[in-house]
Amino acid sequence: MECKYLKERDKLRDEVVEVEGKLSKLKLNYNDCRKKCELHAGLMITLGQREQEV
Repeated sequence: MECKYLKERDKLRDEVVEVEGKLSKLKLNYNDCRKKCELHAGLMITLGQREQEV
C-alpha cells in the first residue's frame, strides 16, 4: 500500500518539475514580448512627434 503512494508522489513530483520548466519558459516569453511592446510604443511616440514637427 505504501509503495502505491510513493509511486504517486514520485509521479507528481515529476509533473511539478515539468510544470515549473514550462512556467520558466512562459516567463521568458512574456518578458521578451513586454520588451518588444515597450520598444514598439516608444517608436510610435517618436513617430508621432516627428509627424507633428512636419
